[in-house]
Amino acid sequence: MNREEKQKAVQDLRDKFLRYDVAVLTRFSGLKVSELGELRRGLKKISVDYQVVKNSLLKRAMEGTDVALLRNHIRGPLAIALGKGDIVSLAKALTVYMKEHPKFQIEAGVVGGKLLEGQAVEEAATLPSREELVAKLLFLLNAPVAGLMGVMREIPGKLLRTLDAIRQQKESGA
Repeated sequence: MNREEKQKAVQDLRDKFLRYDVAVLTRFSGLKVSELGELRRGLKKISVDYQVVKNSLLKRAMEGTDVALLRNHIRGPLAIALGKGDIVSLAKALTVYMKEHPKFQIEAGVVGGKLLEGQAVEEAATLPSREELVAKLLFLLNAPVAGLMGVMREIPGKLLRTLDAIRQQKESGA
């Protein structure tokens, strides 16, 4: 790589860091290229960009971004996973892959300007996703209204049953 190509690679990486909300560093030593390709394809399905990056370029590209919090974790062969939104779906995909390939490791991550160690990223995989939490919240907000609607529907029904019972009583007594 000549100097211009390196500068372009650094600028491209920096642009990605600014576009994405979540960054996770992973160690992939001992994995075959085909296994990394499998991981890339799986991550692509959930709109995650996974890239093996030269450490010196990574250090230059992260300056001035939230990803700079990962600076102390940069040593040895690394790849970075970049995603949007919450870390849960990315963490789930990485931990599933890690269980299938024990040589693969999650080093650390950055979410919303906060550094997460590898263990914290793995723990994030156990949390419900943002969509699940929103659905639960909407259900909880809707539950009292649905209950009230059920009670309101029951009032005319109960009145009709009472009037019908009175009618039947009068007919049988007459």
